Amino acid sequence: KSGLSAIVRHPNFFGDLLLYIGWNLLSNNVWTLIIPCYQFYYFYFQLIPELETYLKAKYGHKQFEKYAQDVKALIPFII
Repeated sequence: KSGLSAIVRHPNFFGDLLLYIGWNLLSNNVWTLIIPCYQFYYFYFQLIPELETYLKAKYGHKQFEKYAQDVKALIPFII
């Protein structure tokens, strides 16, 4: 394991969240917080389960489950 995928299973989704949270902070507008909240919900409850089903089929259920136990899905070391 090396690189970003050693600390988070979906680094592209994590990067998108960081980008939109950053834009929210720069805009100084509480309403723009809706975007990263929606993204989190969509990534965590829609896209990630679909992608992980595909990854289990591609890399093998046992191998992917081991990786999933060691590495968080969306936010490093948290969730």
